[in-house]
Formats: sequence, structure tokens, C-alpha cells
Amino acid sequence: MKSKFIGKKRIIIVASCILSVAAIVMTLLFMQKQKEELNTDKKSIANASDESIGEDKLIKETDQKPIDRTRFIHIYTVDRELRNIINEYAKENWDFDYSINFYTDEIVYGSNDITNLASDKLVNDPSSIDMYCVPAYAQQDFIKGELSDYACTYKDLGIDVDTALVKSDIPQFVIDYGTNPEGEIIVLPYLSTVSVFMYRRSVAKEVWGSDDPSEIASILGGGTEDWDDFKQAALTLKEHGYYIVPGFKDLRYVIDESFSIGSDGAINPKWVEYMDLSNYLYEKGCIKDTDAWTEQWYMDLDGVGDKIFGFITLADIYYSLIQDNTAGDWAICMPPYKTVCNINTGILVNKNSPNKDILGPLIEWITLDSSETGLQYRLATGTFSREEKLSVISGTVLKKADSSRDLLGGQNINPIIYEVLNSPFYQRDENFEITNDFYQWENAIKAYISGEKDKETTIKEFELANGSKLLPGPEPNQDGVIVWKSKDFERAIRNILRKPNSDIYLSDVSQISELYLEGKNLDSLEDIVHFNNLKHLYCNDNKISDISSIKVLSGLETLNLCDNKIKDISSLKELMNLKELFLIDNEINDINCLKGLTALKYLYLGQNDIKDISSLTELTNLDMLDLSQNEISKIDSLQDLTKLSHLVLSDNIIDDISALKELKNLKKLYINHNKISDISSLESLVNLETLCINNNNISDIKDLGGLNNLRFLVLDHNKISDVSSLSNLQNLYSLEVKYNKIKDISNFKGIKNLEHLDLSNNEIEDISSLSEFTGLGSLFLADNKITDISVISELNDLKSLALPGNEIKDKSPAKHVMYVTWYHEVKPPY
Repeated sequence: MKSKFIGKKRIIIVASCILSVAAIVMTLLFMQKQKEELNTDKKSIANASDESIGEDKLIKETDQKPIDRTRFIHIYTVDRELRNIINEYAKENWDFDYSINFYTDEIVYGSNDITNLASDKLVNDPSSIDMYCVPAYAQQDFIKGELSDYACTYKDLGIDVDTALVKSDIPQFVIDYGTNPEGEIIVLPYLSTVSVFMYRRSVAKEVWGSDDPSEIASILGGGTEDWDDFKQAALTLKEHGYYIVPGFKDLRYVIDESFSIGSDGAINPKWVEYMDLSNYLYEKGCIKDTDAWTEQWYMDLDGVGDKIFGFITLADIYYSLIQDNTAGDWAICMPPYKTVCNINTGILVNKNSPNKDILGPLIEWITLDSSETGLQYRLATGTFSREEKLSVISGTVLKKADSSRDLLGGQNINPIIYEVLNSPFYQRDENFEITNDFYQWENAIKAYISGEKDKETTIKEFELANGSKLLPGPEPNQDGVIVWKSKDFERAIRNILRKPNSDIYLSDVSQISELYLEGKNLDSLEDIVHFNNLKHLYCNDNKISDISSIKVLSGLETLNLCDNKIKDISSLKELMNLKELFLIDNEINDINCLKGLTALKYLYLGQNDIKDISSLTELTNLDMLDLSQNEISKIDSLQDLTKLSHLVLSDNIIDDISALKELKNLKKLYINHNKISDISSLESLVNLETLCINNNNISDIKDLGGLNNLRFLVLDHNKISDVSSLSNLQNLYSLEVKYNKIKDISNFKGIKNLEHLDLSNNEIEDISSLSEFTGLGSLFLADNKITDISVISELNDLKSLALPGNEIKDKSPAKHVMYVTWYHEVKPPY
């Protein structure tokens, strides 16, 4: 939690930070901290740390106002810029104590999480949400559907809507988009994410003798709602040695995404047109097969890759795309289709918020203030918090703001933005989820234009796969209102359907094939019987004990019931189509019912009370099997499961693993924390890449010497004294052999690919043989009998070294190592 004092204002901001991906540990610590801060009561201002700003003096503790006068504001948003916007407005306009809690999709939550949280809070906990912004694909629910009832209208926020709309010149489609079913405006965006064609000025001059945006737009068929001129321009560019765009995906931002499969089961004709255009351009050599956002794509845009003319993108995204080599050589013109891409809904205010009186002016400043002090003018002119000039919604601002961009050779793109906003051909509600049908269709296009499949096969396969989502519903005379038996289950379904109040019919749930109910406090699955078309069900992290109702879901392919209170799973024997079954962390001891589920490929049974696994012998299609943390002693029944590639048997009471010798497809094997002494049967498992056999009774490891594909090997806590047989494992990346009985490593030869070696807690004195391990990045040698570390000076790639518990005489050989631990951490006595 940060505390910032400005004059007599006290601001407490709780929010997540964008962290370096490389700093994994710090990220995890931050995530934990964010969760703790967001889920605990806010500290009183008296406990917040004081920090001076400019010439202002610190406020003394005795001068602080009572905590009950603080305005607490809770914001759920997928628009991350809102944090800066609202904080800036608050600093400039609010002369009172306030605490702003931001819940964003940056780290802890995803966009779907924010959407579900906002929906749930509006209906079930309205005092904990004041403002919310969700992905554009949820517009139908939050702006046009039942959830619109929870949004405060602009009129109720005290805004003179009619006057402000005219004064700011807001496009009609924007007004229509933000209007609820009662005809009242409840939301407006502030940025105009329109699609534009971005092109190289130098190439335009070379090919057509002009780089003027209006002329290039005419050549490309800008705004014609047709691809003919664009294709002709592509052929002309090819004659001059240029690709019109890097790959077909650079056309996506002007393609209608509204649906994939119509009610008649046929694919969206605009998607077929997209495929035909892509294939035409590829066959004619006018585009490559380069995917957007790849390294090659960035090189092309930077002018150091293949010769590219341009690409279709969203206005203002180019700030993060253009590199120094081509900066200033770009311009923007109208693409063939005038398209607006809605990224999010805009910011809405909860009608039940106690802060509407201060949020109304904020909303007006963001969306309808076209003055030079309003947000949109400051964004358009680059005078708000950062220097980039952004494209906004207000026509008034677009006309008067100087929005010339240096990256675009001084071009002011506002006239183009204004034209698109006032006569868009498409509106796209962007869905960046990787499961989105449109991304699947693009994968199908790639297979087609690369020659893997013909057009007819591509379309049929896509229609078959996605048309299956048009599942059969109840007959009209059988449709009816669902009477729920579980309030918690009903609440979860209402949140998913965004129907907080109205009746839910069988026809409302008949099309649901995937249901995510994890962590919903469910203790009953009785109501699952209404979802007879389910294929994938996730009910992990609940309080479920009885799963007998599941037996009617004969089409289930995936079932996750981890972390519940289940003992009896006999009802699962009816689910013959199951391919993935997750039952980790329950109270199961009898798994005989699973023996007929021969379609299973992934089975997770860890953390239960299982002793007998003989019923698994017929599950010969298994690829992944987890039996960890049970009470298993005999594994003979696994010998026929020859398709297994991943097997987890950790934390059992196994002493004989001879049954594993036939599992020659295994790539990952975890048999740690058992009672194993003989590992000779592992000799035949030549495909193993990961092997964990720590915490056993192993002394002889010579049978591992031929496992040349091993990359990760863990042998800790055994009785090993000789590791020389591992010298042949030249693909080994990580080796851990701590807590054994190793004294001599002179015969342990260099493994060229080894980057991590842990020999801690042994009896090693001489480490000179490690000179051959030149690729080591981390070396742990704690608690041995080492005195001489001169060999460390030869390990030039070493970044991390641990030597506590030794008696090192000369530490200088390690001076080049970035992180060195010489001593054990001394913990305080409390």
C-alpha cells in the first residue's frame, strides 16, 4: 500500500504494478502482497506513512481527520489507463480524504475474472463496487442486458447529457452503443480505437510518386468497403519488390468478428472472404506467412527485414511498434473498410454507489468535457501524464486539437479518425481470449494458404468443430423455468449468464458446453442435471461430497473435482466419454468404478486415500497419471499402460518399481518419497527427460548411465556415494544430489550442457574436477569439507554459488560470481 500526501489531501492507492517478467520471484511476492492488500481491511490513515510533496509540509498525526470521513472508492477495470486518469483527476479536484482500490487484469486477475467479479459485486455486494469497466464482448450484458439496471444513468449523475453531447460532437453510433434499453446513456468511451492503414512514406513515393494520405487511400480503396483496389495495389507493390503487408493476419482489424457460425450452421461469409483474400495475396506473392507480433514481424516494420509497405492496425497502437530505423517514415490512411474496434465498454458507475456525487463530475470530465482542461483534449494534445498524442471520441476535440505525430512525419490523423467515427462500416467487440473462434479461424486460414488443406475441407472442418456449439435445446413444449435446489449454484449460474433477476429457462443453459464453477462455495451438484450438453465441467475448490447427479452428463469429456470432500465416485462409471479427470485432494479410497473409462488420457488422483490401483490396468490410453500422496505399495497394474508419458507416484510406500520397465514412452517420472532401493528397471526408460527419485533408499545409480535424454535429475536424500556413471548424460541440464554420502567426485566428468549442480550436504573435499563443467550457471556446495575453491575461477559462466558450512581459506577465486553465499543464515531466536 502506498501513501501519498499532497497539501491537506491524503491519498491511499492500492494497485498492482507491472513487473519485469524476468523477476519471477519478485512477481510472486508482489502477487501475494496484492492479494493480501486487496482482501484485508484498509489501514487507517493514522497508520499510513507520511511522504512530503514539493514545498508542502507533512501532516502531523494530531491533525489527521477521522477515518470515517474518508471516501472509499472501489474500481474493477480492464482499462489500465484509468488508474492514472482517476488519480490525476482526484489530485486536481478532490479536497477531501479518499482511498481508491483498483482491481485490474494486470497480474492477479484476467479480463474474465474482472468481468465476473464486477457482475457478482453489482448483484450481491453492491457496497463494494463503485465503478467498473469490462471487455467490449460483455457489452450485451452490462449495457443492453439485465446488468444495465445496475448502472447509473448520466442524467442521474447530474450531467446535462443533451447539451454535452452536442457540445462535444459525440458520434451517433457511440451514443447508441452506450444507451441502455430504457434509452438512457450509461456509458461513453473516451478513446477512438479505429482501424487504420499504416504505410511507409518512402515506399509510397517510390511506387506511386506521392505519400499523401488521401491519394494513398484512393489507391488502396480506402472506405470503399471492397478489396479490389487493395489487391491491385498489392500487385503493383510486388512489381517493385514490396509486400503490401507482412502476413494475412495484418488484415484482421477490418474483418467482421461478430459471429463464426450462424443459426443455419454456416460460417460467417465475411470470414470466408477474409480467407479468399488471404489466399489470393499469398498465391500472388503479395504477402508472406509472417505472424504478427513475432520477431520477424518487428524486423519488417523496422526496415531491417523483408521489404514491407504497411499493415492495418488500431490507431495509436503504433507507438509501441515503430522502432528508430523507420520513425518519421510512416503515414496513416483510410483502410478499405471503416472499422471501429471496441476494446472495452468504457467506465460505468454503480447506481448504488454512495459516491455518485463525486463520480458524476469525474465521468463528465472523462467523456464529455471538450474544453482544453478536459481529459480528451489533454490526451489528444499529449499534455496529460505522457507525451503521446491519442485519438479520442469527441469530434469537437478532434477538430481543434493539434495531434500531429513525429513518428508519422508530422501528420495529423484526426480528420481520418473523425471520418471513420461518423460513418463506420463495422464495429468489432474485441475478444483477446485465445479460445476465441476468430483466432481458431485464422489458424484454419494458415493451414489452407500453406497448402495443408483445401478450401472445402478447411470450411467443413471448422463448421463441424464450431457448429457443434449449436447444441440441441429442449423441445418448445418441454422448455420451462429452472427451479434451483442450491442457492450457491443458482448464484454462480446467474453470474455466468449475466441474468441477476429474471427467470432462467432450460433453453438458456442448453447451449452451454463448458462450465466453470471453481471456488463457488458449492456443496451440492443437484442442479447440474439441467446442463445435459456439458462437455467440460470445472468444479474444483468447493465443498462437494455427493456427485451422484453427474451420472446424467454422458457427454462429459473433462471433469475437474479437485479440492472437495468426495469419497464415493461410483457415479463416474457412466461417463464413458471422459478424457480428462481431475480428483486431486479428496477423500477417495475406492477407484474400481474407473476401470471401464477407457477413453481417459489424463487422470489425476493425487492426495487421496487410495491403496489398490488394480482397476487401472485397462486404462491403456492414459498419457498422464498422477497417484501421488496416497497409500500405494503395489504398482504391478501399471505395466500395461505403455502410452504413459508422464507418471507421478510421489509420496507413497512403494518399494518395488520393476513394473515400470515396460513403460518406454515415459518422459517424466516422479517416484520420490517412497521406499525404493533398486532402480535397475529404469535402465530401459531411454526416453526419460525428467526423473525425480529423491528421498528413497538408493545407493547404486549405475543403471541411469544410459538415459541420454535426461535433462532434469533429482537424487537428493538417498545413500549415493558414486556419481561417476552420470558423466555420460551429456544432455543433462539440472542435477541435484544433495544429502547423500559422496566423498569423491574425481571421476565425475564434465557434462557440457549442465547449468545447475547441487552437491550440498555430502562429504566432498576436492572439487577440482568441476573445471570441466564450463557451462555451469549455478553451483551449490553447502555443508561439505571443502577448503580450496581455486577451480571456481575457471567457471566463467557461473552466476550463483553457495558454499556455507565449509572452511574456505581463499575466497578470491569466486570474485567474478554475481551471487555468492558464504555463511548460513542466522535466524533470530524468536
